Amino acid sequence: MVALTSSDSDLRPAPHVGFIVEQTLGHRTHSSNIESILEQQRRVVPEWLPIAWDATGIAAALPVFNSNWTVRSGLRARRAVARADGSRLLDALFVHTQVPAVLLGKWLDRIPTVVSLDATPRQYDELGSFYQHRVGGPEVERLKWVANRRALRRAWAIVTWSEWARSGVIEDYGIEPDKVLVVPPGVRVEEWRRLPSAAGPRTEVRILFVGGDLERKGGDLLVASCRTLRAELARSGGPEIDLVVDLVTQTPIDPDPGVVVHHGLTANSPELRALYHHADIFCLPTLGDCLPMVLAEAGAAGLPLVSTDVGAISEIVRDGDTGLLVPPSDQAALTVALRRLVHDGGERVRMGANAAELVAREHDATTNVGRIIDLLVDAATSRPPISRRRRAPLTGGTAAVVTVSGVIPPDLEERIASGQRPRADFVEMAAAMGGARIIDRSLLRSRTGPVGRLVVRFTGPDVAMAWACFRQRRTTRVIVTDGEQIGLPFAALCWLPGRRRPRHVMIVHVMSTPTKSRLFRMLRLERHVDCFVTYATSQTEYLVDRLRVPPHKVSQTPFMVDTDFFHPAASTEPRADLVCAVGLERRDYATLIDAVRGLDVEVVIAADSPWSTRPDTTNGLDLPANVEVRSFDPVGLRDLYARCRFLVMPLDEVDFQAGVTALLEAMAMERAVICSRTTGQTDVVAEAVTGIYVPVGDAPTLRREVLALLADPERADRMGRAGRRYVVDQCDISMYSRSIAAIAQHSPSTP
Repeated sequence: MVALTSSDSDLRPAPHVGFIVEQTLGHRTHSSNIESILEQQRRVVPEWLPIAWDATGIAAALPVFNSNWTVRSGLRARRAVARADGSRLLDALFVHTQVPAVLLGKWLDRIPTVVSLDATPRQYDELGSFYQHRVGGPEVERLKWVANRRALRRAWAIVTWSEWARSGVIEDYGIEPDKVLVVPPGVRVEEWRRLPSAAGPRTEVRILFVGGDLERKGGDLLVASCRTLRAELARSGGPEIDLVVDLVTQTPIDPDPGVVVHHGLTANSPELRALYHHADIFCLPTLGDCLPMVLAEAGAAGLPLVSTDVGAISEIVRDGDTGLLVPPSDQAALTVALRRLVHDGGERVRMGANAAELVAREHDATTNVGRIIDLLVDAATSRPPISRRRRAPLTGGTAAVVTVSGVIPPDLEERIASGQRPRADFVEMAAAMGGARIIDRSLLRSRTGPVGRLVVRFTGPDVAMAWACFRQRRTTRVIVTDGEQIGLPFAALCWLPGRRRPRHVMIVHVMSTPTKSRLFRMLRLERHVDCFVTYATSQTEYLVDRLRVPPHKVSQTPFMVDTDFFHPAASTEPRADLVCAVGLERRDYATLIDAVRGLDVEVVIAADSPWSTRPDTTNGLDLPANVEVRSFDPVGLRDLYARCRFLVMPLDEVDFQAGVTALLEAMAMERAVICSRTTGQTDVVAEAVTGIYVPVGDAPTLRREVLALLADPERADRMGRAGRRYVVDQCDISMYSRSIAAIAQHSPSTP
């Protein structure tokens, strides 16, 4: 994230930024602070899109809309952004909290978005019982995790109110640490600061409590503790102390001696500030909270803080420094803490001064809103994502095409959105290229014409797909063919005379077969491919060394995996004494079965593949009692990875990346891998770091390594964590899609 210099920013109009802020609980105060400070700084042009809590009108009668805040706020946010962006393009978005962002979908890709939150959904679940929030079953929680993870991953940056929330974003949702910035909500320090009093000594000690929900915020505990303290003071016969409790709440409460109840006070009002300025101690013994803004208000007023050690409260109430922390629901501990401060005026002054200093340093709203504005200006003036097509279209044409060597299921998007399967690489690529057209085999009849139907009949679907691409050459700027089975016929068709052809990016899986090599050399097809995208070093070397493709035309990129779907936290399955093997393409399951025969460990072979036409090599083998062969859907496969100790990938000798999909999926699930060292499979596994290589067809060595890894689970876990870090850093599907889009954008075209 690169900030503009002052001279640069002076030359540009102020960015138009949409502000989507929940109007619930303390978030209203946060929204009000941002709005008032923006009026003074005027560095962006704000478009206020508040998200109200209440369900009204027809929507109130719809059960899902009425009872589900995520659905209600998400749909309202989508409508609000669509209206605002339709009248004037939004340069950036600020969304607080992450709840309305979950259903923003395409807008997170089109508009650089800063998502702000006070707690992650999982952290909120831990406090949920205090908010009348119910945690769903495992499947519901898994879908919720996937949806929130996807929204956080698509955000341009993430702002958290505390280090506690930042840790939750990084650890629970796997977000890159550099993307997450801590910016507390803050208060207007100058407005809340208490001026020195000229009054003489007084016997009155006032304790202030501010909390709409008296029970959840611990107000009843405070009243009970103060009742005990007043009884002690009456019996002591010591210096006279008049103990008064000011309760600012929305909850009705019965009269109690020494308790003054204040109803109807609004945030930031002069009447509320006056109560802070006349108080001696601020007490919020809350049962469940994230980071209450009232603590920053009290600290700014120079009050010592008494609260509970829940959520991120310890980041502002630093025990013994700015105040005292007590366990939640512990009235005895609360009484001890209050007794200490009631009787020791020096401690009150010291802790109050420390609290004021901390708040001025870390919680000043003017400073912190300025940091958010800096972030939004950076987002608005950074190069917008390629997927926002009207802002960054591919130059020199009108469209892009991505091919798919298969038939796309009609319910693909619904299954991805519901967490039933991982994201599809072709969908992500098309989005990253600004909405490219996707051509699969189901479209051949409509896209190829009468000639194409003859091609399908006599040459098969791959050549017909190439013909479908060729027919669109006049209206297409770039074509990405998803394999040489389509890319080579398309390159051959480009020899036909006609207008300037589109740019051609060909993904290469296996170019080293004799038939493909002869066709490539004979027709000099290199001239009609602008970039060859390879996954394996062996294929890169074959193209450059054997087929004489210029090195600048070859781009090797890691293969991809959906690290959102394949995430260890996405499965609730417990670990078991289990080893798994997955896939069909060039698998040497005979060697694996010989290696594990008779071992005291369950082995599950998922001999299935959504795209490979290879036969199941376990057919006809004598399976021992500890080996089971099964098929799994994507969720079942993820659960298999979660249950297993590690993955074994037994391969025949091949010169391409057979097994790469299963390897990356297992590594994304934090599982170590044992893999046959083939010519083509050398790029994914880091020896002794993320896994172990064994010789091809060597059952005794494979058996020895399986036993060694089973006997050393700490080593296996260490490799699994390293594998997860590798795939997140190098092989995430979003990163892969952006890489292909960048190649499509910049690869040179040839007349």
